[in-house]
Parts: sequence; C-alpha cells; structure tokens
Amino acid sequence: MDLRDIINMESNGEPEIYRLLKIGSFSVVPENSGFTIKQEEEPQLKIAMEKVAVTASAVKELVSPVWNRTKSMRGLLIYPVIFAVSFLIFYSTMNFPSLIAQAQGWFAPKQDQQILGKDLAAYNAWISGYFYSVSNKDLLAANNDYDHDGLTNYDEFVMRTNPTLADSDTDGTTDGVELINSTNPWGSGGMTTAQGKLRDKIDLNMVSERITFGVAANKKGTVNTASADSDNFDLTKPGVLSIPKLNIQAPLVFSRDPSEFDRDLERGVIHYPGTALPGNTGTMYVSGHSSDYIWKHDKFATIFTKINYLAAGDDIFITVYGKDGKVYNYRYRVTGQNVYSADDQTQFIDNTAAKLNLSTCWPIGTSKNRMVVSATLSPL
Repeated sequence: MDLRDIINMESNGEPEIYRLLKIGSFSVVPENSGFTIKQEEEPQLKIAMEKVAVTASAVKELVSPVWNRTKSMRGLLIYPVIFAVSFLIFYSTMNFPSLIAQAQGWFAPKQDQQILGKDLAAYNAWISGYFYSVSNKDLLAANNDYDHDGLTNYDEFVMRTNPTLADSDTDGTTDGVELINSTNPWGSGGMTTAQGKLRDKIDLNMVSERITFGVAANKKGTVNTASADSDNFDLTKPGVLSIPKLNIQAPLVFSRDPSEFDRDLERGVIHYPGTALPGNTGTMYVSGHSSDYIWKHDKFATIFTKINYLAAGDDIFITVYGKDGKVYNYRYRVTGQNVYSADDQTQFIDNTAAKLNLSTCWPIGTSKNRMVVSATLSPL
C-alpha cells in the first residue's frame, strides 16, 4: 500500500487522510493528474493559529514590562563598571613602580640569599669552619657583626678575615679600622692590590658607622641622665633636626640597632641607640652622610657635607614628638668641632652637660675619620 492508497482510503464515508489530519473536506485529485492534495477548508487549523497568536501576545504583554525594567537596570549597572575599570587603570598607572615592587616581593628570597646571591653556598661552607655549634642561628647571618669590629660576617667573608676575632692579625688594630686605613688586616704594612680590590666591594661608610656605634655602646665613664620629658618621647616617629645656618632640616630617625643604620640613613640622619636622648644629660650622638655611593640615589647623601662650617654660637634645633601628642623642642649651641678616628671613645665621653655631637665621615668621599661638631643644650 502506497501513499495514494492511504489518501483514497475511506473511513465512515470519509477519506482516511481527512480523519487523520482533522481538516475540512477536500477532493482527491484524480490519479492521472499527479500526486497533489488540494485543501479546501482549514477551520480548525485557523482556530489553533489564532489561539497561538493570542497566547503569544499575552506573553509579550506580560514579559515586556519586566524586560524593559531589566534593560533599564542593565543600563544603570554599566556606570559602576566603567568607574571601577577607570579607577583600576588610574591606580595602576599612578602606582605602577610600587605594584611591580610588590609583585617582585612575592618572589623575594630569604635575607641571606638576597645578600649573598650566588655566594650563599660558599659563605655557608666558609663560616661553618669557624662555628661548630650555635644556639642562635642569627649570629651566623650575613649582616651580623659577630666580633664587633665594624665588618659584617659577609664583609669578613669577602676579606677572608676571622669573623670571631675583631683583630684577625692581633696587631692591635681591629679589622674594620684596618680596612678604613687601607692597611693589611692579615699582617703588617699596606693592603695588597688584591686586598684593595676586595675592599672596594665593601661599604666603608657603614663600616665606619658600626665601629663608632660599637665604641658608643662600650664607652666608659659616661652616664646619661634622663629628663622627665624623655619618658613621653615616641621614638618610633622620626623627629626633626634643624640647622638654620646651613639651611638643613632633616628627619631625625631613632635607630634601634646598627643593622638598620644603612636603611635609616636613607630616611634622614640617625640617633645612635644607647646615647643620650634630646634634653638629657650625656652625649647625644647624631650621624649623617657627607657623601655616599652614587648608585644608591640617596636623598640625604650630602646632608652633613657642610657641618665643618658651623662655628661656636651657631644654633641647632631638635624636635621630638611625644606619645601624649605634645611636641618637644630643644635648642643646642655649637661649642666647637674636632676630627676623630672612628674608634676613638673620647667623642662620646662628656658628663658635664646635655651635649649633642653631629658626626659624619671625613674627609668627604672617604671613611677614614669622623668630623664631629659639638653643641650644648641652651634655653629656647
């Protein structure tokens, strides 16, 4: 049975196709006219289509307000997105170097790895020859000065001096002073050419600072008497050092440890920990650069370059901020100046009054000595 037979089949007097499709009457095209069905009426189909159209219209009327409101909200949401993206671009542009530094910080090596780099393994092997058992591993850190000769453990590694002896050749001069004076830390006479090249790798300004601090920390015959005000000092905040004659106004950083000197000197001038505080009886020791290595880009590299021009009677002012919100001001008047070796204790010993010593490496461009300008506390 083919399709033509199904079309012409009758059921209850009607063609079978009519019953199946449920459409109006139709006429069967004669067989000899080809396979064509001519639909005469479609009442039920039209009704169905009309119902669909009505339903679609109703759905559209129901959905349209919601769609329009959503569309309006989407239009409003675009503004916060634009603002957020614009702010992110602006913030990134203004803080690009800092953001890069932060990203690099994620991958920063440990401190010894940072200091030693490719020398880390060699350094560890070298220093283990001097220390067999230690209770505190910080003693072996590259930036620690174990024997208090002004040279860090890493400096000793570079020079191959003994990190456990301040005077490796026991000639009466400590290793740090030998480097500053360009003398041989392993024997008599001047440095060899090879030793000189090694010394050039070391920051002699910081060697001088550590030597001078070591002397200050071990000074004899000096007593610092605290004033009532100093109990209220907030030493976590930099104070201010002002020298009107030299047009100097610099942050006064209260350093906590010699290991922080290098960083603190990039922030201003430093107060040696353990020396007298402003207004107190004893010697307050303040150090600043007269010069520094050009590649450091140090803002305060020449802050004390001209202190040798200070004369008796010139004023120096110190400002300290208190924990109680008060501001404490002190005036010192210059009494004189002198040049000391870095390890000369006399630059710290004076109990006669509240005294201020301004110190810097001298001559300019060297670390051989310390230019010290002294002043005493005076009424404001």
